[in-house]
Amino acid sequence: MATQMKSEQTIDDIIAQGMRDQIKWLHDHMARGLPRVGWKIGITDAVAQVKWGLSGPAVGALAGNCAFDFDADVPVREGAIIRGEAEISIRMREDVPEGCTLEQARAAIVTLGPAIELIDISKPGGDLATILSHSIFHAGVVFGDEFPPETLQQVEDYWPRAFRNGKAVRQPEPALIPEDLGALVMLVANLLPRYGESLKAGDRIISGSFVKPMIGEPGDTMKIDFGALGKVELRVVTKA
Repeated sequence: MATQMKSEQTIDDIIAQGMRDQIKWLHDHMARGLPRVGWKIGITDAVAQVKWGLSGPAVGALAGNCAFDFDADVPVREGAIIRGEAEISIRMREDVPEGCTLEQARAAIVTLGPAIELIDISKPGGDLATILSHSIFHAGVVFGDEFPPETLQQVEDYWPRAFRNGKAVRQPEPALIPEDLGALVMLVANLLPRYGESLKAGDRIISGSFVKPMIGEPGDTMKIDFGALGKVELRVVTKA
């Protein structure tokens, strides 16, 4: 009977299950005194979206215990399989309500900056609800300096460049680059209220990776260079 019920779940049911578990995880973190950080855009690759039955990207929460500033040592659990992603961090000037227009979403952006997200692909990945429940393999994020939104207009087409241990290893993938950061804000603002959350002033959204994920092992350094939008760097270390 359980197998039959699972097979009858719609994609909306599966997303709802994963998002409820994710938001509970977030609220449990905050109840223990960990800070609110914001949200992430995930599953931006079109092939992966088809695999999971999605019509667009998914949304995950950022954990307050693994968010850091530039040039941080980022601890990961022993046995983790780490990948690093080059992203833009979008900070909200104000609360963004459900049903906002694209123009309202764009106007709500107060700053942009570079970010590296670490994901741990050894986390369970057998079904979409599980992937959403652990925030799409989220393992950490490091933020760089923040700049006015108009700075993005100065970022040239060949940025960002991604470096591992000083060696350039990734260039931008055009198919992964979001066309409009305001559309990402609107996506998050419209999705969260279904699961008891909302997009608030001060929240950050990381955009999804502009490059294919790069390998990161304990002892490695990773650096992302967005040109006019700045740089961000981290070191991967094993948790004590």
